[in-house]
Amino acid sequence: MSTSRFCIEIKHDTKHKKWRRLSVITLSPEALDGDAYRDQFARDNQMNPDQVAWRILEVDAKTVGVNDGCFVRVVSHKESAATANRPEALDLGAAKASEELRAQVLNVVYEETCIQRIDGYQLLVAKHLTTGVGIYVIDGNFGREHFKLACEEAKAAGLKANRFYAYGVTATYAGQSICFSKFDEIGIRR
Repeated sequence: MSTSRFCIEIKHDTKHKKWRRLSVITLSPEALDGDAYRDQFARDNQMNPDQVAWRILEVDAKTVGVNDGCFVRVVSHKESAATANRPEALDLGAAKASEELRAQVLNVVYEETCIQRIDGYQLLVAKHLTTGVGIYVIDGNFGREHFKLACEEAKAAGLKANRFYAYGVTATYAGQSICFSKFDEIGIRR
């Protein structure tokens, strides 16, 4: 008798980066339709299914229910479309904000409970939880090419692309959708 069982785990690309095991356990991996579970999970949690990855795991049946079962191997998986569709990198060179500068801007301007950090992007550093608007930091001038990149990153992260909170040294591109603040206006000396 086989001691293996199969389960499915889900991970959202931007909301949480940890795998979450669903409660379903089966005797065969074929009984698990990853796309169907992903779509249902996304609907139930009001998420974009394109930003949800899934994986089917083989677990030791003797340990099911104890520490989520002993993981044996990944049987199959599918990355989120958001991971695959991240915008091409714009070479920011020295203008790419360091982690220290990103953290400093967020600490000066926002309360920790009002934002959610987002990693993996060039300009996008966080999301404002109340408004759903992206927060962008550049260690230099915020120009048209940076605005375009911010739009692409907002779409890839599932954020509103009609409003931006941007922070930098200067800005040569402006518009109704951009709320730009210079570092010296918020008390950060560069």
